[in-house]
Amino acid sequence: MNKSQSTKESNVSRKAFLRYLVGGALMLGISACNNLLPHPQKLPTPKTPDTSTNKGHYGLSQIPSRSKKLTLPQFLTINQPSDEPSLPLVLDSFENSLVYERLFTVDPRTSSLVEGAAVQIEWIQPNTVNFLVKPNNFFHPTSPDTSELLPVSSTMIAEDFNIKSHSKSFFWNEIVNSINDIPDARSSNGTVQLMLNGTYSYLLNDLSSASGEIRSPYRYQGLSERSGSGPFTPVLLKSDVHSLVRNPYSAPLGKSLLEQIIFQKLDSSQWLDQLPSRIPTIWLNREPSEEDSDLIKDTRSADSLWILGMRIPTASTDKVTPGNAFLKDSRMRKALTHAFDGESIAKYIGGLPATLITGPYPGDILSTEQIASTGSLAFNRHLTSDYLDAVGYDGEPLRLLHLNLEPYLTVMSILKSQLQAAGFVIEPVPISPQRLGETLTTTSFDIALLKIGPQHSPNQALRIYGTSNQERDLHNPWGFSSPVFDTILEDAASTVLPTERARLHLKAQKALLDLAPAVVPLATESSSIWRDSRVGGYDHNAYDYNQTSLSKNWHIA
Repeated sequence: MNKSQSTKESNVSRKAFLRYLVGGALMLGISACNNLLPHPQKLPTPKTPDTSTNKGHYGLSQIPSRSKKLTLPQFLTINQPSDEPSLPLVLDSFENSLVYERLFTVDPRTSSLVEGAAVQIEWIQPNTVNFLVKPNNFFHPTSPDTSELLPVSSTMIAEDFNIKSHSKSFFWNEIVNSINDIPDARSSNGTVQLMLNGTYSYLLNDLSSASGEIRSPYRYQGLSERSGSGPFTPVLLKSDVHSLVRNPYSAPLGKSLLEQIIFQKLDSSQWLDQLPSRIPTIWLNREPSEEDSDLIKDTRSADSLWILGMRIPTASTDKVTPGNAFLKDSRMRKALTHAFDGESIAKYIGGLPATLITGPYPGDILSTEQIASTGSLAFNRHLTSDYLDAVGYDGEPLRLLHLNLEPYLTVMSILKSQLQAAGFVIEPVPISPQRLGETLTTTSFDIALLKIGPQHSPNQALRIYGTSNQERDLHNPWGFSSPVFDTILEDAASTVLPTERARLHLKAQKALLDLAPAVVPLATESSSIWRDSRVGGYDHNAYDYNQTSLSKNWHIA
Protein backbone atom coordinates (compact mmCIF):
# COMPACT_ATOMS: atom_id res chain seq x y z
CA MET A 1 0.00 0.00 0.00
CA ASN A 2 1.44 3.35 -0.95
CA LYS A 3 1.68 6.19 1.54
CA SER A 4 -1.10 8.35 0.10
CA GLN A 5 -3.44 5.39 0.04
CA SER A 6 -2.63 4.47 3.63
CA THR A 7 -3.33 8.02 4.74
CA LYS A 8 -6.63 8.06 2.87
CA GLU A 9 -7.69 4.82 4.53
CA SER A 10 -6.83 6.12 7.98
CA ASN A 11 -8.73 9.36 7.47
CA VAL A 12 -11.83 7.64 6.13
CA SER A 13 -11.98 4.77 8.61
CA ARG A 14 -12.39 6.99 11.66
CA LYS A 15 -15.46 8.66 10.18
CA ALA A 16 -16.92 5.83 8.12
CA PHE A 17 -19.55 4.56 10.53
CA LEU A 18 -21.11 7.92 11.34
CA ARG A 19 -21.00 9.07 7.72
CA TYR A 20 -22.81 5.92 6.78
CA LEU A 21 -25.35 6.27 9.57
CA VAL A 22 -25.97 9.98 9.06
CA GLY A 23 -26.17 9.57 5.30
CA GLY A 24 -29.15 7.24 5.57
CA ALA A 25 -31.03 9.65 7.81
CA LEU A 26 -30.37 12.65 5.62
CA MET A 27 -31.73 11.22 2.37
CA LEU A 28 -34.82 13.44 2.50
CA GLY A 29 -33.54 16.30 0.37
CA ILE A 30 -31.17 17.79 2.90
CA SER A 31 -27.93 19.13 1.50
CA ALA A 32 -25.78 17.14 3.90
CA CYS A 33 -26.96 13.85 2.34
CA ASN A 34 -23.63 13.35 0.58
CA ASN A 35 -22.20 11.94 3.82
CA LEU A 36 -22.61 8.34 2.68
CA LEU A 37 -20.10 5.64 3.41
CA PRO A 38 -17.17 5.84 0.97
CA HIS A 39 -16.18 2.93 -1.21
CA PRO A 40 -14.54 0.16 0.81
CA GLN A 41 -10.89 0.59 1.61
CA LYS A 42 -8.22 -2.02 1.15
CA LEU A 43 -8.89 -4.89 3.49
CA PRO A 44 -6.78 -7.72 4.90
CA THR A 45 -4.91 -9.83 2.35
CA PRO A 46 -7.60 -11.74 0.44
CA LYS A 47 -7.72 -15.48 0.17
CA THR A 48 -6.81 -15.97 -3.47
CA PRO A 49 -7.31 -19.31 -5.25
CA ASP A 50 -4.86 -22.04 -4.30
CA THR A 51 -2.53 -22.19 -7.29
CA SER A 52 -1.26 -25.62 -6.27
CA THR A 53 -4.67 -27.21 -6.87
CA ASN A 54 -6.46 -25.18 -9.53
CA LYS A 55 -3.68 -22.99 -10.94
CA GLY A 56 -5.70 -19.89 -10.01
CA HIS A 57 -8.06 -20.24 -12.99
CA TYR A 58 -11.79 -19.70 -12.71
CA GLY A 59 -14.07 -20.35 -15.65
CA LEU A 60 -17.16 -18.15 -15.53
CA SER A 61 -20.56 -19.80 -15.68
CA GLN A 62 -23.10 -19.00 -18.40
CA ILE A 63 -26.81 -18.36 -18.02
CA PRO A 64 -28.71 -21.24 -19.66
CA SER A 65 -30.71 -19.92 -22.60
CA ARG A 66 -34.50 -19.95 -22.21
CA SER A 67 -34.94 -18.99 -25.81
CA LYS A 68 -37.23 -20.61 -28.36
CA LYS A 69 -37.97 -20.06 -32.01
CA LEU A 70 -40.61 -17.40 -32.56
CA THR A 71 -43.09 -16.79 -35.33
CA LEU A 72 -44.00 -13.18 -34.44
CA PRO A 73 -41.84 -10.15 -33.50
CA GLN A 74 -41.67 -9.49 -29.75
CA PHE A 75 -41.86 -5.95 -28.36
CA LEU A 76 -41.90 -4.43 -24.87
CA THR A 77 -42.58 -0.88 -23.65
CA ILE A 78 -40.93 0.39 -20.46
CA ASN A 79 -42.39 3.57 -18.91
CA GLN A 80 -40.59 5.71 -16.36
CA PRO A 81 -41.81 8.98 -14.80
CA SER A 82 -39.71 12.09 -15.39
CA ASP A 83 -40.23 15.74 -14.46
CA GLU A 84 -38.07 16.79 -17.40
CA PRO A 85 -38.58 14.10 -20.03
CA SER A 86 -36.90 16.11 -22.79
CA LEU A 87 -33.54 16.36 -20.99
CA PRO A 88 -30.86 15.26 -21.63
CA LEU A 89 -29.97 13.37 -24.81
CA VAL A 90 -28.37 10.50 -22.89
CA LEU A 91 -29.36 7.03 -21.79
CA ASP A 92 -31.21 6.47 -18.54
CA SER A 93 -29.38 4.43 -15.88
CA PHE A 94 -31.86 1.59 -16.40
CA GLU A 95 -30.99 1.57 -20.09
CA ASN A 96 -27.25 1.62 -19.45
CA SER A 97 -27.34 -1.92 -18.07
CA LEU A 98 -29.18 -3.08 -21.17
CA VAL A 99 -26.66 -1.45 -23.50
CA TYR A 100 -23.28 -1.93 -21.79
CA GLU A 101 -21.52 -5.20 -21.10
CA ARG A 102 -19.07 -5.83 -18.26
CA LEU A 103 -16.22 -8.33 -17.97
CA PHE A 104 -18.62 -10.43 -15.88
CA THR A 105 -21.52 -9.96 -13.48
CA VAL A 106 -22.34 -11.27 -10.02
CA ASP A 107 -25.77 -12.87 -9.72
CA PRO A 108 -27.02 -11.19 -6.51
CA ARG A 109 -29.39 -14.09 -5.80
CA THR A 110 -26.61 -16.69 -5.58
CA SER A 111 -23.38 -14.58 -5.55
CA SER A 112 -22.08 -16.69 -8.46
CA LEU A 113 -19.94 -15.20 -11.25
CA VAL A 114 -21.46 -15.10 -14.74
CA GLU A 115 -19.47 -14.40 -17.90
CA GLY A 116 -19.75 -11.19 -19.85
CA ALA A 117 -16.92 -9.95 -22.05
CA ALA A 118 -14.57 -12.30 -20.15
CA VAL A 119 -14.83 -16.09 -19.99
CA GLN A 120 -12.08 -16.83 -17.45
CA ILE A 121 -10.35 -15.16 -14.50
CA GLU A 122 -6.74 -16.00 -13.63
CA TRP A 123 -4.89 -14.90 -10.49
CA ILE A 124 -1.22 -14.48 -11.37
CA GLN A 125 -0.40 -12.94 -7.97
CA PRO A 126 -2.74 -11.60 -5.25
CA ASN A 127 -2.34 -8.16 -6.86
CA THR A 128 -2.25 -9.27 -10.52
CA VAL A 129 -5.34 -10.64 -12.27
CA ASN A 130 -5.89 -11.65 -15.91
CA PHE A 131 -9.25 -11.76 -17.69
CA LEU A 132 -9.46 -13.92 -20.82
CA VAL A 133 -11.70 -12.00 -23.26
CA LYS A 134 -14.49 -13.82 -25.08
CA PRO A 135 -13.80 -14.40 -28.82
CA ASN A 136 -16.31 -13.40 -31.52
CA ASN A 137 -17.75 -10.58 -29.40
CA PHE A 138 -18.43 -7.19 -31.04
CA PHE A 139 -19.49 -3.66 -30.15
CA HIS A 140 -22.78 -2.43 -31.57
CA PRO A 141 -22.70 -0.55 -34.90
CA THR A 142 -22.83 3.18 -34.12
CA SER A 143 -25.38 4.00 -36.84
CA PRO A 144 -27.89 2.10 -38.99
CA ASP A 145 -25.68 2.75 -42.01
CA THR A 146 -22.62 1.13 -40.42
CA SER A 147 -22.20 -2.60 -40.81
CA GLU A 148 -18.53 -2.81 -39.78
CA LEU A 149 -18.07 -4.85 -36.61
CA LEU A 150 -15.62 -3.65 -33.97
CA PRO A 151 -14.27 -6.51 -31.77
CA VAL A 152 -14.50 -6.20 -27.98
CA SER A 153 -10.78 -6.84 -27.76
CA SER A 154 -8.39 -6.60 -24.84
CA THR A 155 -6.95 -3.47 -26.49
CA MET A 156 -10.33 -1.72 -26.60
CA ILE A 157 -11.17 -2.76 -23.04
CA ALA A 158 -7.78 -1.59 -21.77
CA GLU A 159 -8.23 1.78 -23.52
CA ASP A 160 -11.66 2.25 -21.90
CA PHE A 161 -10.37 1.21 -18.46
CA ASN A 162 -7.48 3.67 -18.80
CA ILE A 163 -10.01 6.44 -19.47
CA LYS A 164 -11.79 5.42 -16.26
CA SER A 165 -8.48 5.58 -14.37
CA HIS A 166 -8.42 9.37 -14.99
CA SER A 167 -11.86 9.78 -13.38
CA LYS A 168 -12.60 10.43 -9.71
CA SER A 169 -13.52 6.80 -9.10
CA PHE A 170 -11.89 5.43 -5.95
CA PHE A 171 -11.54 1.99 -7.51
CA TRP A 172 -9.88 3.11 -10.74
CA ASN A 173 -7.76 5.80 -9.05
CA GLU A 174 -6.65 4.18 -5.82
CA ILE A 175 -6.89 0.42 -6.35
CA VAL A 176 -5.83 -0.15 -9.98
CA ASN A 177 -2.17 0.60 -10.64
CA SER A 178 -1.92 -0.32 -14.32
CA ILE A 179 -4.02 -1.85 -17.11
CA ASN A 180 -2.47 -3.95 -19.88
CA ASP A 181 -3.74 -5.83 -22.91
CA ILE A 182 -1.97 -9.09 -23.71
CA PRO A 183 -2.23 -11.19 -26.89
CA ASP A 184 -3.49 -14.67 -26.03
CA ALA A 185 -3.59 -17.69 -28.32
CA ARG A 186 -6.71 -18.96 -26.54
CA SER A 187 -8.84 -16.04 -27.76
CA SER A 188 -8.70 -13.77 -30.79
CA ASN A 189 -9.65 -10.91 -28.43
CA GLY A 190 -6.72 -11.45 -26.05
CA THR A 191 -6.44 -10.95 -22.28
CA VAL A 192 -6.83 -7.86 -20.07
CA GLN A 193 -4.48 -7.66 -17.09
CA LEU A 194 -5.06 -5.50 -14.02
CA MET A 195 -2.17 -4.81 -11.64
CA LEU A 196 -3.33 -3.44 -8.29
CA ASN A 197 -1.64 -1.17 -5.76
CA GLY A 198 -2.13 -3.92 -3.20
CA THR A 199 -4.47 -6.76 -2.35
CA TYR A 200 -8.13 -5.81 -2.61
CA SER A 201 -10.91 -8.20 -1.67
CA TYR A 202 -13.75 -6.39 -3.47
CA LEU A 203 -12.05 -6.43 -6.88
CA LEU A 204 -14.66 -8.72 -8.45
CA ASN A 205 -17.61 -6.83 -6.97
CA ASP A 206 -16.38 -3.45 -8.23
CA LEU A 207 -15.61 -4.77 -11.70
CA SER A 208 -19.09 -6.29 -11.95
CA SER A 209 -20.74 -2.99 -10.96
CA ALA A 210 -21.62 -0.04 -13.19
CA SER A 211 -18.03 1.23 -12.89
CA GLY A 212 -16.93 -1.81 -14.92
CA GLU A 213 -19.16 -1.13 -17.95
CA ILE A 214 -17.20 -1.35 -21.21
CA ARG A 215 -17.52 1.32 -23.90
CA SER A 216 -15.97 1.57 -27.37
CA PRO A 217 -14.15 4.72 -28.60
CA TYR A 218 -17.06 5.55 -30.95
CA ARG A 219 -20.41 7.21 -30.17
CA TYR A 220 -23.92 6.27 -31.22
CA GLN A 221 -25.48 8.43 -33.87
CA GLY A 222 -27.70 11.07 -32.23
CA LEU A 223 -26.61 10.16 -28.68
CA SER A 224 -23.81 11.43 -26.48
CA GLU A 225 -22.96 7.87 -25.40
CA ARG A 226 -20.08 5.70 -26.60
CA SER A 227 -21.21 2.34 -27.96
CA GLY A 228 -21.44 -0.87 -25.95
CA SER A 229 -21.79 -4.61 -26.50
CA GLY A 230 -24.71 -5.45 -24.17
CA PRO A 231 -27.99 -7.23 -24.99
CA PHE A 232 -29.55 -4.18 -26.73
CA THR A 233 -28.48 -1.41 -29.09
CA PRO A 234 -30.01 2.07 -28.54
CA VAL A 235 -31.60 4.07 -31.34
CA LEU A 236 -32.77 7.63 -30.55
CA LEU A 237 -36.32 8.29 -31.69
CA LYS A 238 -36.93 11.43 -29.61
CA SER A 239 -35.09 12.88 -26.64
CA ASP A 240 -37.59 11.23 -24.29
CA VAL A 241 -38.25 8.05 -26.29
CA HIS A 242 -35.48 5.56 -27.02
CA SER A 243 -35.70 2.35 -28.99
CA LEU A 244 -33.53 -0.53 -27.78
CA VAL A 245 -32.99 -3.15 -30.48
CA ARG A 246 -31.77 -6.69 -29.81
CA ASN A 247 -28.03 -7.24 -30.20
CA PRO A 248 -27.89 -10.45 -32.29
CA TYR A 249 -24.51 -11.35 -30.77
CA SER A 250 -25.96 -11.63 -27.25
CA ALA A 251 -28.32 -14.51 -28.14
CA PRO A 252 -28.14 -17.40 -30.60
CA LEU A 253 -29.16 -16.39 -34.11
CA GLY A 254 -32.59 -17.67 -35.01
CA LYS A 255 -33.59 -17.86 -31.35
CA SER A 256 -33.87 -14.16 -30.56
CA LEU A 257 -36.28 -13.53 -27.71
CA LEU A 258 -37.37 -9.95 -27.00
CA GLU A 259 -36.53 -8.07 -30.21
CA GLN A 260 -37.19 -4.44 -29.28
CA ILE A 261 -37.85 -2.27 -26.22
CA ILE A 262 -39.39 1.21 -26.39
CA PHE A 263 -38.19 3.16 -23.36
CA GLN A 264 -40.39 6.19 -22.59
CA LYS A 265 -39.77 8.98 -20.09
CA LEU A 266 -43.19 10.40 -19.21
CA ASP A 267 -44.10 13.70 -17.58
CA SER A 268 -46.76 13.80 -14.86
CA SER A 269 -49.69 14.47 -17.22
CA GLN A 270 -48.79 11.50 -19.40
CA TRP A 271 -48.37 9.32 -16.33
CA LEU A 272 -51.85 10.10 -15.00
CA ASP A 273 -53.44 9.12 -18.30
CA GLN A 274 -52.52 5.50 -18.79
CA LEU A 275 -51.16 5.05 -22.28
CA PRO A 276 -53.19 2.58 -24.35
CA SER A 277 -51.05 -0.03 -26.04
CA ARG A 278 -51.33 -3.62 -27.13
CA ILE A 279 -47.59 -3.97 -26.52
CA PRO A 280 -46.76 -5.57 -23.13
CA THR A 281 -45.56 -2.97 -20.63
CA ILE A 282 -43.38 -2.55 -17.54
CA TRP A 283 -43.98 0.51 -15.33
CA LEU A 284 -40.98 1.67 -13.30
CA ASN A 285 -41.01 3.53 -9.97
CA ARG A 286 -44.68 4.47 -9.78
CA GLU A 287 -48.01 2.67 -9.90
CA PRO A 288 -50.14 3.18 -13.04
CA SER A 289 -53.21 5.31 -12.42
CA GLU A 290 -55.79 2.79 -13.62
CA GLU A 291 -56.44 -0.79 -12.59
CA ASP A 292 -55.20 -3.32 -15.09
CA SER A 293 -55.74 -7.02 -14.49
CA ASP A 294 -52.81 -7.86 -16.75
CA LEU A 295 -50.30 -6.10 -14.47
CA ILE A 296 -48.35 -7.93 -11.76
CA LYS A 297 -46.69 -6.02 -8.90
CA ASP A 298 -43.12 -7.18 -8.27
CA THR A 299 -41.64 -6.01 -4.95
CA ARG A 300 -38.10 -6.29 -3.65
CA SER A 301 -36.17 -5.17 -0.60
CA ALA A 302 -34.75 -1.69 -1.19
CA ASP A 303 -31.59 -0.09 0.18
CA SER A 304 -32.95 1.57 3.35
CA LEU A 305 -33.35 -0.15 6.71
CA TRP A 306 -35.13 1.30 9.77
CA ILE A 307 -33.35 0.35 12.99
CA LEU A 308 -33.59 0.77 16.76
CA GLY A 309 -30.11 1.34 18.19
CA MET A 310 -29.32 0.90 21.91
CA ARG A 311 -26.39 2.67 23.55
CA ILE A 312 -24.55 0.29 25.87
CA PRO A 313 -22.37 1.98 28.52
CA THR A 314 -19.08 0.10 28.20
CA ALA A 315 -15.41 0.96 28.33
CA SER A 316 -15.23 0.79 24.52
CA THR A 317 -17.61 3.74 24.19
CA ASP A 318 -15.51 6.34 26.00
CA LYS A 319 -15.85 8.58 22.93
CA VAL A 320 -19.62 8.88 23.38
CA THR A 321 -22.07 9.71 26.17
CA PRO A 322 -23.04 6.48 28.03
CA GLY A 323 -26.56 5.08 27.82
CA ASN A 324 -28.81 3.49 30.44
CA ALA A 325 -26.98 0.98 32.66
CA PHE A 326 -29.77 -1.59 32.18
CA LEU A 327 -28.71 -1.90 28.50
CA LYS A 328 -25.48 -3.62 29.56
CA ASP A 329 -27.64 -6.65 30.32
CA SER A 330 -28.48 -8.70 27.22
CA ARG A 331 -31.86 -9.52 28.79
CA MET A 332 -32.82 -5.83 28.70
CA ARG A 333 -31.91 -5.68 25.02
CA LYS A 334 -33.98 -8.79 24.37
CA ALA A 335 -36.89 -7.22 26.26
CA LEU A 336 -36.80 -4.26 23.85
CA THR A 337 -36.41 -6.54 20.84
CA HIS A 338 -39.57 -8.51 21.65
CA ALA A 339 -41.62 -5.42 22.60
CA PHE A 340 -42.33 -3.95 19.17
CA ASP A 341 -44.36 -5.19 16.21
CA GLY A 342 -42.28 -4.64 13.09
CA GLU A 343 -45.17 -5.55 10.79
CA SER A 344 -47.10 -2.42 11.75
CA ILE A 345 -44.05 -0.25 11.11
CA ALA A 346 -43.44 -1.96 7.76
CA LYS A 347 -47.08 -1.41 6.83
CA TYR A 348 -46.86 2.31 7.63
CA ILE A 349 -43.76 2.90 5.48
CA GLY A 350 -45.11 0.68 2.70
CA GLY A 351 -42.15 -1.63 3.21
CA LEU A 352 -41.34 -5.23 4.07
CA PRO A 353 -40.55 -7.13 7.27
CA ALA A 354 -37.01 -6.46 8.40
CA THR A 355 -33.98 -8.52 7.55
CA LEU A 356 -30.67 -7.87 9.33
CA ILE A 357 -29.24 -6.18 6.24
CA THR A 358 -30.77 -5.06 2.98
CA GLY A 359 -29.64 -3.98 -0.48
CA PRO A 360 -28.85 -5.34 -3.93
CA TYR A 361 -27.39 -8.69 -2.83
CA PRO A 362 -30.12 -11.19 -1.84
CA GLY A 363 -27.60 -14.04 -1.71
CA ASP A 364 -25.93 -12.40 1.33
CA ILE A 365 -29.14 -11.68 3.24
CA LEU A 366 -30.67 -14.01 5.81
CA SER A 367 -34.31 -14.32 4.73
CA THR A 368 -37.27 -13.23 6.82
CA GLU A 369 -38.35 -16.89 6.98
CA GLN A 370 -34.96 -17.94 8.41
CA ILE A 371 -35.07 -15.10 10.94
CA ALA A 372 -38.64 -15.93 11.95
CA SER A 373 -37.76 -19.60 12.51
CA THR A 374 -35.38 -18.63 15.33
CA GLY A 375 -37.89 -16.43 17.17
CA SER A 376 -35.03 -14.04 18.03
CA LEU A 377 -36.79 -10.95 16.67
CA ALA A 378 -40.39 -12.06 17.19
CA PHE A 379 -42.99 -9.73 18.71
CA ASN A 380 -43.72 -11.33 22.10
CA ARG A 381 -44.81 -9.20 25.07
CA HIS A 382 -44.83 -12.21 27.42
CA LEU A 383 -41.07 -12.63 26.82
CA THR A 384 -40.59 -8.89 27.28
CA SER A 385 -42.35 -9.02 30.63
CA ASP A 386 -40.25 -12.00 31.77
CA TYR A 387 -36.99 -10.27 30.80
CA LEU A 388 -37.99 -7.01 32.51
CA ASP A 389 -38.79 -8.88 35.70
CA ALA A 390 -35.45 -10.69 35.50
CA VAL A 391 -33.40 -7.49 35.20
CA GLY A 392 -35.48 -5.61 37.78
CA TYR A 393 -36.48 -2.74 35.50
CA ASP A 394 -38.18 -0.14 37.70
CA GLY A 395 -39.68 2.23 35.14
CA GLU A 396 -36.65 4.45 34.64
CA PRO A 397 -37.30 6.53 31.45
CA LEU A 398 -35.49 5.49 28.29
CA ARG A 399 -34.58 8.49 26.13
CA LEU A 400 -35.61 7.80 22.52
CA LEU A 401 -33.65 9.86 19.97
CA HIS A 402 -35.39 10.60 16.66
CA LEU A 403 -35.37 13.17 13.86
CA ASN A 404 -37.91 15.95 14.19
CA LEU A 405 -39.54 15.46 10.78
CA GLU A 406 -41.74 13.01 8.93
CA PRO A 407 -41.84 10.07 8.54
CA TYR A 408 -39.67 9.73 11.67
CA LEU A 409 -42.27 11.45 13.86
CA THR A 410 -44.98 8.97 12.95
CA VAL A 411 -42.72 5.90 13.17
CA MET A 412 -41.48 7.19 16.54
CA SER A 413 -45.08 7.53 17.73
CA ILE A 414 -45.88 3.94 16.70
CA LEU A 415 -42.71 2.63 18.33
CA LYS A 416 -43.24 4.63 21.52
CA SER A 417 -46.81 3.33 21.90
CA GLN A 418 -45.69 -0.27 21.45
CA LEU A 419 -42.81 0.02 23.93
CA GLN A 420 -44.98 1.74 26.54
CA ALA A 421 -47.66 -0.94 26.14
CA ALA A 422 -44.95 -3.50 26.95
CA GLY A 423 -44.00 -1.77 30.20
CA PHE A 424 -41.25 0.67 29.21
CA VAL A 425 -41.27 4.39 30.04
CA ILE A 426 -40.22 6.32 26.91
CA GLU A 427 -39.01 9.93 26.79
CA PRO A 428 -38.73 11.27 23.18
CA VAL A 429 -35.60 13.28 22.32
CA PRO A 430 -36.28 15.12 19.01
CA ILE A 431 -33.34 16.58 17.09
CA SER A 432 -32.86 18.33 13.75
CA PRO A 433 -31.29 16.37 10.86
CA GLN A 434 -28.38 18.82 10.74
CA ARG A 435 -27.39 17.84 14.30
CA LEU A 436 -27.59 14.07 13.92
CA GLY A 437 -23.87 13.40 13.46
CA GLU A 438 -22.95 15.53 16.47
CA THR A 439 -25.80 14.14 18.56
CA LEU A 440 -24.81 10.50 18.16
CA THR A 441 -21.55 11.18 19.99
CA THR A 442 -22.48 13.94 22.45
CA THR A 443 -26.17 13.94 23.41
CA SER A 444 -27.47 11.79 26.26
CA PHE A 445 -29.88 9.16 24.93
CA ASP A 446 -30.52 5.47 25.45
CA ILE A 447 -32.19 4.26 22.25
CA ALA A 448 -32.36 5.80 18.78
CA LEU A 449 -34.71 5.48 15.82
CA LEU A 450 -32.70 5.79 12.61
CA LYS A 451 -32.88 4.91 8.93
CA ILE A 452 -29.75 3.41 7.40
CA GLY A 453 -29.21 4.48 3.80
CA PRO A 454 -27.59 2.75 0.79
CA GLN A 455 -25.04 0.11 1.71
CA HIS A 456 -22.01 -0.36 -0.50
CA SER A 457 -21.36 -3.91 0.67
CA PRO A 458 -22.92 -6.51 3.00
CA ASN A 459 -19.75 -6.45 5.11
CA GLN A 460 -20.10 -2.76 5.84
CA ALA A 461 -23.82 -3.15 6.43
CA LEU A 462 -23.15 -5.77 9.11
CA ARG A 463 -20.74 -3.45 10.91
CA ILE A 464 -23.62 -1.27 12.10
CA TYR A 465 -24.42 -4.04 14.59
CA GLY A 466 -21.08 -3.67 16.37
CA THR A 467 -17.42 -4.49 16.09
CA SER A 468 -14.37 -4.45 18.32
CA ASN A 469 -12.21 -3.14 15.49
CA GLN A 470 -11.73 0.31 16.97
CA GLU A 471 -9.15 1.29 14.35
CA ARG A 472 -11.71 1.00 11.57
CA ASP A 473 -14.95 1.70 13.47
CA LEU A 474 -13.79 4.08 16.18
CA HIS A 475 -17.06 5.96 16.51
CA ASN A 476 -19.53 3.07 16.59
CA PRO A 477 -21.99 4.60 19.06
CA TRP A 478 -23.64 1.41 20.35
CA GLY A 479 -20.84 -0.18 22.35
CA PHE A 480 -21.65 -3.76 21.35
CA SER A 481 -18.91 -6.18 20.31
CA SER A 482 -18.40 -9.91 20.04
CA PRO A 483 -15.15 -11.76 19.22
CA VAL A 484 -17.16 -14.42 17.37
CA PHE A 485 -18.95 -11.86 15.20
CA ASP A 486 -15.73 -9.90 14.61
CA THR A 487 -13.83 -12.98 13.44
CA ILE A 488 -16.50 -13.92 10.92
CA LEU A 489 -16.59 -10.37 9.52
CA GLU A 490 -12.81 -10.19 9.18
CA ASP A 491 -12.74 -13.59 7.42
CA ALA A 492 -15.43 -12.37 5.02
CA ALA A 493 -13.57 -9.10 4.43
CA SER A 494 -10.49 -10.98 3.28
CA THR A 495 -12.32 -13.30 0.87
CA VAL A 496 -12.12 -12.69 -2.88
CA LEU A 497 -14.91 -14.93 -4.16
CA PRO A 498 -18.44 -13.53 -3.65
CA THR A 499 -19.91 -17.00 -3.03
CA GLU A 500 -17.58 -17.64 -0.09
CA ARG A 501 -18.15 -14.13 1.25
CA ALA A 502 -21.91 -14.64 1.10
CA ARG A 503 -21.59 -17.87 3.11
CA LEU A 504 -19.70 -16.01 5.83
CA HIS A 505 -22.15 -13.10 5.83
CA LEU A 506 -25.02 -15.52 6.43
CA LYS A 507 -23.00 -17.12 9.23
CA ALA A 508 -22.43 -13.67 10.81
CA GLN A 509 -26.17 -12.94 10.76
CA LYS A 510 -27.01 -16.28 12.38
CA ALA A 511 -24.48 -15.45 15.10
CA LEU A 512 -26.12 -12.05 15.66
CA LEU A 513 -29.49 -13.67 16.32
CA ASP A 514 -27.97 -15.41 19.35
CA LEU A 515 -25.97 -12.44 20.65
CA ALA A 516 -28.65 -9.84 21.52
CA PRO A 517 -26.78 -7.01 19.76
CA ALA A 518 -27.43 -3.33 20.38
CA VAL A 519 -29.07 -2.75 16.97
CA VAL A 520 -32.45 -4.24 16.05
CA PRO A 521 -33.91 -4.02 12.52
CA LEU A 522 -37.47 -2.65 12.51
CA ALA A 523 -38.51 -2.71 8.84
CA THR A 524 -37.03 -2.37 5.39
CA GLU A 525 -38.26 -0.05 2.67
CA SER A 526 -39.24 -1.61 -0.64
CA SER A 527 -39.16 -0.93 -4.36
CA SER A 528 -41.82 -2.08 -6.82
CA ILE A 529 -42.44 -2.31 -10.54
CA TRP A 530 -45.60 -3.26 -12.40
CA ARG A 531 -45.14 -5.64 -15.31
CA ASP A 532 -47.45 -7.17 -17.84
CA SER A 533 -48.25 -10.78 -17.01
CA ARG A 534 -47.04 -11.81 -20.47
CA VAL A 535 -43.44 -10.68 -19.77
CA GLY A 536 -41.21 -13.63 -18.91
CA GLY A 537 -37.65 -13.83 -17.59
CA TYR A 538 -37.84 -10.53 -15.71
CA ASP A 539 -36.81 -10.79 -12.02
CA HIS A 540 -37.13 -7.52 -10.09
CA ASN A 541 -35.26 -9.02 -7.13
CA ALA A 542 -32.18 -9.49 -9.33
CA TYR A 543 -31.54 -5.71 -9.46
CA ASP A 544 -29.40 -4.57 -12.43
CA TYR A 545 -28.44 -8.21 -13.08
CA ASN A 546 -31.89 -8.21 -14.67
CA GLN A 547 -30.65 -5.89 -17.40
CA THR A 548 -27.03 -7.02 -17.69
CA SER A 549 -27.64 -10.76 -17.97
CA LEU A 550 -31.24 -11.91 -17.53
CA SER A 551 -32.44 -9.52 -20.27
CA LYS A 552 -30.82 -11.82 -22.82
CA ASN A 553 -33.70 -14.18 -22.03
CA TRP A 554 -36.60 -11.73 -21.63
CA HIS A 555 -39.56 -12.84 -23.71
CA ILE A 556 -43.26 -12.33 -24.25
CA ALA A 557 -45.40 -15.40 -23.59
